[in-house]
Amino acid sequence: MTFPVKGGDWTLTTDTLDAYVQAFPALDVPQELTSARLWLLDHPRRRKTPAGMGRFLTGWLRRSGPRRSTGAAQMPTYIAWRCPHREADDTPVHGSRWACDLHEQLLAGRREQAEARARLPLEP
Repeated sequence: MTFPVKGGDWTLTTDTLDAYVQAFPALDVPQELTSARLWLLDHPRRRKTPAGMGRFLTGWLRRSGPRRSTGAAQMPTYIAWRCPHREADDTPVHGSRWACDLHEQLLAGRREQAEARARLPLEP
């Protein structure tokens, strides 16, 4: 298979094709290489140099592979935040998650102080 590059054509060797097939078993490598070739034909100003074709095709095949799910890539789901601290009429005490977290830290500090005082020996 030949690919258009700056200054002529670049030919994919059989050894390189076999290496791509082994490296990307989940892909239809010949089909993906055909797509890469068509992309180069459609974008003549963005053609690669002969020395850069290996990198271009490896990147093409890597991006064409099955997408791995990562936390950053997934669209976050919206979860309505509800302040756990409520007044008697069920209105929230805090208007933001930041204020609620700050309140929790304050309460945790007070609990630690109370526990430390409880461990102190009583004076006669």
